[in-house]
Amino acid sequence: MKKIFVFIIVLSSLISNAQRKSSASSRLVVLTHVNVIDATGAPLQPDMAIIISGNRITALDKTGKVRIPENAIIINAEGKYLIPGLWDMHVHVFNNVSKTPPDTNDFSMYIANGVTGIREMWTKMESMPEVDRWRKQVYELPGTIPRIGAVGTMIDGSPSQWLNSDTATTEEEARQRVQQIKASGIDFVKVYNRLPRTAYFAIADECKKQNIPLAGHVPNRILLTEAADAGQQSIEHLTGSRTIFDISIDEIKKDLADSTATRSPFVPIIQQALDLYNEEKAFQIFKYMAENNVWHCPTLVLYKRFATDSSIILNDPRLKYISPSEKELWKKETGSRLRPHPAGNDLKRALEQTFQMKKAGIRFLAGTDFDNPYLYPGFSLHDELALFVDAGFSPLEVLQTATINPAKFLGTIDSLGTIEKGKIADLVLLDANPLTDIHNTQMINAVFVNGKYLSKETLQAMLDKAAAFVNKK
Repeated sequence: MKKIFVFIIVLSSLISNAQRKSSASSRLVVLTHVNVIDATGAPLQPDMAIIISGNRITALDKTGKVRIPENAIIINAEGKYLIPGLWDMHVHVFNNVSKTPPDTNDFSMYIANGVTGIREMWTKMESMPEVDRWRKQVYELPGTIPRIGAVGTMIDGSPSQWLNSDTATTEEEARQRVQQIKASGIDFVKVYNRLPRTAYFAIADECKKQNIPLAGHVPNRILLTEAADAGQQSIEHLTGSRTIFDISIDEIKKDLADSTATRSPFVPIIQQALDLYNEEKAFQIFKYMAENNVWHCPTLVLYKRFATDSSIILNDPRLKYISPSEKELWKKETGSRLRPHPAGNDLKRALEQTFQMKKAGIRFLAGTDFDNPYLYPGFSLHDELALFVDAGFSPLEVLQTATINPAKFLGTIDSLGTIEKGKIADLVLLDANPLTDIHNTQMINAVFVNGKYLSKETLQAMLDKAAAFVNKK
């Protein structure tokens, strides 16, 4: 297996200083009689006690075996279930197309939904000072903001699909973009749909030279196996393989015959689409990606949105967390794409393909692609988890897509992603067992963010405040 780069956020001195302040000023919190689902793959651990000191888990053992400090706040968590903090590995905080301020009001909605970490997928280079301030806020004002695990900036071809994108059309431009991104402090390079082949491969090569990870879409002219060979570490939205969602096998065969006759440069892409209709050939493609350590963030909730009746979408109670102006914008953006009746075919294929990839050994990250229309910060991650179960994952495997897997992918498994002694206390306390029903991830009793305890009442107050804020606009 080839060597890959990992996403490692270098905040060691900041964490150390913040932890000393937190330890000095915070009281100890102890959960007793709690059922622990540590996300390592181990069985549920019943009747456990866990001590949180500062921002760390300092003890974890059977209730009665843990010596509880006299000055500790004790929470009897009998009948409740503790999981690691959840991650949404594909979000958009910045509004780079409209050039409006970032949606910082959304941060409290992530936290209230147990989402203690996010991967931000389009940060312009000039926005990195703001990201740095947010990252400090995690430690200085814990409970107000999720961790910003990694941020990337997008490189597309020209003309770009989105306004204000960074673009590259030549090898020289591509390498220059990567060098600029690296120098700005951005964590990874995100490639996009319209990149020419020469630019894509130059970006991939320069990423290796600059020791910066490569992630994003598989551009329209790049094969999945080529992306794996190039070192692309994550693929978003099933790009590169979802062509078959939009076209029938008969159409692909006709396109292949026509393209072969005219010697079109798109012959390999069309042939790949034909191969993806063949389960055995598709499995070999997916297996190759797994062997090359390519992760997938399928954002199934996008397909779910397009398969949901518009009467449901437009009457979603979560719309109260969206400002009137944004709701109007969403209506304009979606237009006829809000289907009057459930379609479902794209979702069915996405679920089937995701399970096929799982069988081939591909590892997954839970993500939503918020702020797409009719998705909701924090809330939609729970929808995504339920869709993984619909695809054939066990509830434990689903939890891992939002806990241990992001930590492994980001290179932070030594401090995050599981419930173990010595790790940072990003935790979610649930009123019901998510291993029996994944929807129970929504039954949130409390959240710990960097050791800060937030009760159910506090979380509800955060949601109420978020709703009030947007409706004042």
